[in-house]
Amino acid sequence: MKKYTTVLIKILLYYAKLSNVTAINPSFLYGVRDSRPTPSGEMIIKILNRVYPCYFDATVCVSSLDMTVSAHLKAMEKGASGERYIVTQKESYTLKEIFDMLEDISGIPGPRIKLPIEALYGVSVLNELALAHLPLFA
Repeated sequence: MKKYTTVLIKILLYYAKLSNVTAINPSFLYGVRDSRPTPSGEMIIKILNRVYPCYFDATVCVSSLDMTVSAHLKAMEKGASGERYIVTQKESYTLKEIFDMLEDISGIPGPRIKLPIEALYGVSVLNELALAHLPLFA
């Protein structure tokens, strides 16, 4: 899937340079007005609903919704057409730190089982093999 996503991003950026388009790429997005929710907001909801039994030793860059909105406004004002801007705070957190923060705020215990990152790599390889047989566009 990563290969297809990379190709799609390259295609979109090529056409963005032909028109007046600027891309804003926020990192792990969070905030009180995440009403849709975003994929990271959905992950937070799943953590609070105790869907995840385990976690990996990973570090996450984060960006608040307010910061991301500000970045959009700045990009509209000063951004270059065909460019993309990554939005992230200076701080980054491990997944465990995020789970602990959510637990402190909500009182809902986060995942306690830490799996080795190699287990994630194994699942990713299996996922890629399964997706390799699907057409790029349906």
